[in-house]
Amino acid sequence: MTLSSSNSSTLDPLGMFYPNICQACQRHPAYHHEGYVCTACRSHIRHIQTPFCGKCGLPFPGDLDTEFTCSNCIDQAWAFDSARSVAYSGGILRDIIHRFKYMGANWFECFLTGAFMAKAGKELHPGQWDGVISTPLHPVKLRERGYNQANCLAQSLSNHLNTPLITNTLKRTKATKPQATLSRSERLQNVKDAFKVSDKQSIEGLKLVLVDDVMTTGATVSACADSLKRSGANTVAVWTLARGGLSTNLA
Repeated sequence: MTLSSSNSSTLDPLGMFYPNICQACQRHPAYHHEGYVCTACRSHIRHIQTPFCGKCGLPFPGDLDTEFTCSNCIDQAWAFDSARSVAYSGGILRDIIHRFKYMGANWFECFLTGAFMAKAGKELHPGQWDGVISTPLHPVKLRERGYNQANCLAQSLSNHLNTPLITNTLKRTKATKPQATLSRSERLQNVKDAFKVSDKQSIEGLKLVLVDDVMTTGATVSACADSLKRSGANTVAVWTLARGGLSTNLA
């Protein structure tokens, strides 16, 4: 699934509510089906390319002909089986995710799901997975925000894979501090025992794709995967739209 730029002057039905202009730069035309993000802004997004760690997807700034495991994964026993991210979290993408996540900028949904599926849709295929699940928000945070941004990505992947979107099974039972303010060790401790599976039979033996918007240290998705694995899941592969904590100079 890809999102192509449009030069058409056809009136966008949502143009009555949102002007047909890029909501990232406010300079160039952009339309609803593009998520109101213009071609110029899209060109600034740095996609993660090989080589990268076979376990966590961390990019390697060099040339490698074989799969490798990074030092983080050697030192840390992650609960997930693999993790992949579409792009570096920086610049325009970081700003768009922040506005969508915290400021109610839901007009970016088409852009974010399209960018996610342009990569995830090529790597993940129908028939290989039993279910898709998103990293849950704590009920208090969900009420404040009104929606779970990761669920939008998970729903698009579920549709592509023609496999169930598993909801209300993985729950966030601990109101954790915002991960962005914490160190690596603090993040790991912050999400320890923060997630619980309410219906173990529903995921027993399943191969699952766990979806989140951003992965930084991997602490949150690993805590989710740990709960899923201990409850009987066979495989947990993590997919996120963005990878935080990396320099775009690696790209």
